[in-house]
Amino acid sequence: MSAARWETIQQLFAAALEQPPEQRETYLTEAVRDAALRDEVLSLLRAHEARGRLDSIMERLASVHPADSAKRTSELLRASQDALGQP
Repeated sequence: MSAARWETIQQLFAAALEQPPEQRETYLTEAVRDAALRDEVLSLLRAHEARGRLDSIMERLASVHPADSAKRTSELLRASQDALGQP
């Protein structure tokens, strides 16, 4: 990948993050004609959003009281699998 293309991806990614989450894909569809470029940015956005959900789950997991840990840990693991789209 060229430096110019990477720069474009970074700029589009930053611009998309400025949009409300529910409008990011629409923004990119309207702003980017190159489907491969748009897909690359969308992929980065999805990874960014999944990471945010996973970080949130991990923070909650770290705060689990030992007495509640087995049940709560199981719930949080299910939530993390859902967030990452895993069965």
